[in-house]
Amino acid sequence: MAVVKLDEDDRLHLRLAFNFAWDTHTDAAPEDVADALCFIQSQDLGSAFLAFASRLGSATFREIECALWRDRSLVKTYGPRGTLHLLPTHRYRQRLAALRDAYDLPAEPDPLARAIGEALDGRILNRRDLADRVGDRLGDKVGARLRSSWGDGLREAALHGLLCFAKSDARGSVFFARPDQWLTLQKAQPTKHPLRDLCRQYVRAYGPTNPAGFARWLHIGKPRAEALFSEIDSLTEVRIGRTRAWTIDADMQAVNITAPSGVRLLGRYDPYVLNSQPRGLLVPPESRALIVRDAKGRLEGAVGVPLLLVDGQVRGIWKMRMSSQIVQILIDSFVECTGDLEAEIIRRAEGLSRFYGKALDVKFVELVPRS
Repeated sequence: MAVVKLDEDDRLHLRLAFNFAWDTHTDAAPEDVADALCFIQSQDLGSAFLAFASRLGSATFREIECALWRDRSLVKTYGPRGTLHLLPTHRYRQRLAALRDAYDLPAEPDPLARAIGEALDGRILNRRDLADRVGDRLGDKVGARLRSSWGDGLREAALHGLLCFAKSDARGSVFFARPDQWLTLQKAQPTKHPLRDLCRQYVRAYGPTNPAGFARWLHIGKPRAEALFSEIDSLTEVRIGRTRAWTIDADMQAVNITAPSGVRLLGRYDPYVLNSQPRGLLVPPESRALIVRDAKGRLEGAVGVPLLLVDGQVRGIWKMRMSSQIVQILIDSFVECTGDLEAEIIRRAEGLSRFYGKALDVKFVELVPRS
């Protein structure tokens, strides 16, 4: 297929079209969203739930919670870059195989990972009890290492399928389980090229993109990402100014490219934000200048704060306060709220009210100083 020339608005529209394709699909399930987006970052589980709320118009908090802890069609574990993510259970084996390949892990787990798996056999343990059992076997220094909240020593066990997260208790204590006992796993083994398949899905979700974007997301070398791109069939090369990027042929042909439009209220670490490069396209300079005045925005930039998205770009931030009966949404729009824009923002806030099953209180305020 010939190289397709696009502008930056086209790139935004293609990403929006795929990232938020479920608004009118009332039969879509949480695992469908997690599958399409590869992984959903979840060190802040409440923000991960917002990733579903902003994409599944009819979903509720309870439904996502049940998918994760009761039905277990979603699983929480260590994913790309060693950080916590949600992924669909039916892709669990395949996605972990891709990560083991990406990070060149040995085919067999090391003694620590095996000891973790054996400690969890038939048990659901909190971090302290898991560390004690493994420490009794491998020594006090190993036990102390496992008590670290950074997950030191747990990641390789997770990537070998020997550990995943179970539901925390009422005090917030973290619990772990054996995936083969916690989940209902399909008998089918991973595909022949799981890392290539993951790369292809990444291109589909976040294209037009290039090997540098995939390498940054997965934290692998750019040459390896370039090799994976060269192995994927049915890619369309596009040119955005002087930048080369790629997307999936079928998606390119199916999407009617128009100007990006609409309002979204995104949580922290939303996949659309994390994987939008160049970041300057997503976050105009005037928005970035205000975001860094927020405490979280100063430390983490746009990915670390809840964002108001207007026509595919960041045009404000928002915060949420919750009581037993009311969800209060505080909106700080960086652009003038005309009647239509304000009505659309309120409509999105009403969606969050339904998601949490609480009455809504919306206020338009300044969350960051203007001078």
